[in-house]
Amino acid sequence: MVKAAPELNEIILRFVTSLGEAIQVEKVILWGDYTEGNPQEHSDIRLMVTSPTFDKIGHARAIDVLAPIAGKVDTLIQAWGFTPREMDGSEPMPPLLAMALHNSRQVYPASHRKKEAGSDKHLQGRKKK
Repeated sequence: MVKAAPELNEIILRFVTSLGEAIQVEKVILWGDYTEGNPQEHSDIRLMVTSPTFDKIGHARAIDVLAPIAGKVDTLIQAWGFTPREMDGSEPMPPLLAMALHNSRQVYPASHRKKEAGSDKHLQGRKKK
């Protein structure tokens, strides 16, 4: 079943809260079907998690940390971990992150204006020169 915005927000909040027990979460970005405006019944909830913890443990271990927590919150969550330097472009950006940032929305921390995770698109990423 497609998640309505309030349910999607609750799932993301539970995920971030659960992550706080294992890692320091700086930012969470939603991408994929839910930001493209075409979620289907079995669409993944695709999340990019930024944490300085990933500087120390690397990408493979980040998945080992994120996957079990995601599975306990909602089996549709697919989460990838990136470092703050990868996210801001001061380190080479992995191709998956670059692709995801073209059509994504930051969902944690929340913006000053209260936005629903499933509402209007927000393009995020590097500005073209």
